[in-house]
Parts: sequence; structure tokens; C-alpha cells
Amino acid sequence: MTNLYNEEYFMNSKFSNYKNYDERSYKQLAADIDSLICNFNPESILDYGCATGKLLHELKQYGYDVEGYDISEWAITHGREIYLHINCDIHNVSFKSNADVIICLDVLEHMTWNELIKALQEFKRVNPKRLIIRIPVVTNLGENYVLKCSQNDDTHQLKFTKELWNQIFSGFGFELKELIQKVDIYDTPGVFCGIFQNINNLTNEDKNAKYYKNRGLEPKHFIMMSNWLELIKDKSINILDIGCGLGHYGYVFSQLKCKSRYFGIDNNEWAIKHSPYIHLRLNCHDIVTNSMTNNMFDLVLVIDILEHLRYEDIDIAIKNFKNAGKIIIVSVPFKGTQNCDADPTHIIKETREWWLKKFTDKNLKEVEVPEHFLYRSQLFIFKK
Repeated sequence: MTNLYNEEYFMNSKFSNYKNYDERSYKQLAADIDSLICNFNPESILDYGCATGKLLHELKQYGYDVEGYDISEWAITHGREIYLHINCDIHNVSFKSNADVIICLDVLEHMTWNELIKALQEFKRVNPKRLIIRIPVVTNLGENYVLKCSQNDDTHQLKFTKELWNQIFSGFGFELKELIQKVDIYDTPGVFCGIFQNINNLTNEDKNAKYYKNRGLEPKHFIMMSNWLELIKDKSINILDIGCGLGHYGYVFSQLKCKSRYFGIDNNEWAIKHSPYIHLRLNCHDIVTNSMTNNMFDLVLVIDILEHLRYEDIDIAIKNFKNAGKIIIVSVPFKGTQNCDADPTHIIKETREWWLKKFTDKNLKEVEVPEHFLYRSQLFIFKK
């Protein structure tokens, strides 16, 4: 990949939009960026995908400490010949220093999915106050880029909508503060251009509020609960929802099985306290430190919870809930899938085979998931 970004790419390329990179002016772009960030008095800027360092050179005139990284060996070498005072390096694994602001313009679209995840994990580690992004986008997934100039670069790989990009950044703790509309940097239908605020340093109260803000009741809750209830023919049942969060599945269950009983548990006190469903029986409970009564429930739900645990706790958790009910439904995202990688709170990232062995080692017997079940690919069903 690094060989693609050679002198030809920047100076006379047939497959990029550069003609002569050295002739480009970044004075106005630097002025635009300074106007976006000067109000919170940052001291340092890191340009991820800095090329020869032209933008860093202009930003240094505003008094910022600047540092740049790029995958192109030619760009870094050429930049050092021109801007001797600019600290640039070839991006390998991690940045050498932290920064108050990260700039990443027209870079992330060149990556594979795995490379993107590693870059965003590094952004999170650097812990900037602001993140400035510019990325070409598509209108709908599966389509080509909106702008012709974005279609012309054969090194572009990721073709996402603005909405999907925003969700990805949010998953790593960066919340869109505003879309940018400046002279040389601006948002358009074909370009996602925004400044993001880092929410990783918020209080636990604020973090919880933001985490659950976009996790409201959705149609999927109704569809999935209807699927699961097909497994049980009794008119009156007891259900245990492990990791119930705000209790969305409990609400749906109460609408579909009004004479049945639902119990929700979660180790997040904030979620239990702020549940909008005051009629539900929700309790704060940790499945790692507390076992459960054998065979008390007809159906036990363990939905998108286990991947948040530590590796050393997973065996204890399975042991604690494996005897709680007659039927146990488990949902976990598997290694290599977008659902697994997109949420930075996921700790355990393993294959389906790894998870299945964990369950069968505890004498849980797997049964086939019906083909019409929503999210079938990441579901396990166990019966006694």
C-alpha cells in the first residue's frame, strides 16, 4: 500500500487528484482551522495524513506545536527537505506524543476496515480535545462516491454515508460538535466535514447519558422478542433479561405477554435508575459476582453483554447463568465483524467457534437457530 503513495501520486498522478502538490497553498485552510479551535486554546496539533507537512508549516505560524504522520515515505522525505522545522514521521503502529487537536483530512477513505479501527483506537488513546475530519461520502451504501473527483482516486476504499461515519466516530467517543462551513474546508453533500468533541473524559453520569441516548426502543426489539417467544408455547412464562439496560425488551415482553413475569438485571446503576419503564422489575445485579437460582426461568436472555466482560470473568459469568433457565438465548458479535469492532467498550473479540466452546465446556447444549430469526448470525440458543 505504501508504494502507491509515491512521487507520481502527489506530483503527476493519473489516479489521484493531485497535479503538483508543491504548488498547493494551505494558508487559508490553516486560517480556517485556527478559527475553529482557537476558542479553547489548544497548544498542540497532530495531522494524521500530513503528506509533506504543508498544512503543519502554516499552522506553526499561529504558534501551535505541530506533528505529522503519513504512510508515504516519499512525502515525508520530501517534506523534511522543505520544512526542516516540522516534525513528521511515517505512521506505523502508534503516535509518539499526544495532542490537543487531531486533523485528519481526506485520509480515512484510503483505509481498509481493520486499518480504520486501529487508527480510531489510536485517536482515542491520544485523547485530543477536538478531532477535525474531512471524508468523501456516498448517498447510499453500495453506491459510488457522490463527487466525480472522489471517484477518480483508485486508492479510495471505504465508501460510507455521513450517517455511518458519524456512528463510527461516536462509537470511539467522538461526538459531532458542528459541520464545518469555512472558506477552504466545508461540508457538502459529497463530503463529510466536521469538528468532533472528545467525550471520553466526561463524568460517569454524562457518559452513561450519552451512551444510552441513541439506544432507545427500536422495531428490532419487537421483532426479536416475537422470534424468541416462538420457542415457548406456554401462555404464562417467566423471563430473565441479563444486561437489560433500560429495559426495552421487558417493555416489549409486557405488551406481548401481559400475564407473564419479566425480571431485568444489569450492573449499571444509572441504566436501572433512568429506565422509562417504571412498571418493570429491574435490579442492579452483577453476573460475575452473583449466581442465580436454578431453573427459575423459562427463558433467559443474554443479549450483547458477554463481549463487555473481561476474559478472566467469562467462565464465571457463564457458570452463574447457565442453570438459570430452560432456554438460554445468547447474542455476541464475532471477531472480524463491524458490530464487534465498532464499539470500543467491547473487550472480548473472538470467533463463533471460540464462544461455542466456552458454552459447551459448561455443558450447555446448542440447538439450531431458526432461519427467520433476526440477527441469526450472532445468536446461540441452548436448551436443557
